[in-house]
Formats: sequence, structure tokens, C-alpha cells
Amino acid sequence: MSDPITVRVFDIVGNPVCVSADDGQRVYDKIAPLLLEEKKVLLSFEQVETLISAFLNAAIGQLYGKFTEEKIRE
Repeated sequence: MSDPITVRVFDIVGNPVCVSADDGQRVYDKIAPLLLEEKKVLLSFEQVETLISAFLNAAIGQLYGKFTEEKIRE
């Protein structure tokens, strides 16, 4: 089995404050295609200092509309 692909939230957002739904959408847009390709994804929040639910709903929450909980937890 191949190693997971690490997706660094800080690298996508560009700063340690993750409050925008638009930034969350950019994270989702990076993760979803990888999961569709059956890749393992490790989501890294290293260097992130602030998160709010609007960001998390866009980045992670909408994955649950496309993938099973089991797939997301893998």
C-alpha cells in the first residue's frame, strides 16, 4: 500500500488563520479528487492557529455528502 499524501492546510490557505469558507473550499477542492482516485490523504493542520466552523464545514463537512464516513476516516 502506498504512503498517504499529506495535504497541508497552511500551504493551501497561506496563513495560520482558517476562518473563511472560501479557504475551506480550496482545501476541499484539493482533498476530494485525491479521495476519488482512491488515494490515502493525511490532512495536516501544522502551523494553523485558528479554525472556525465555517472553514471546517467547507473543508471537511461537505466530504460527508460525497464519501462514506468510513472512507473519510481511512
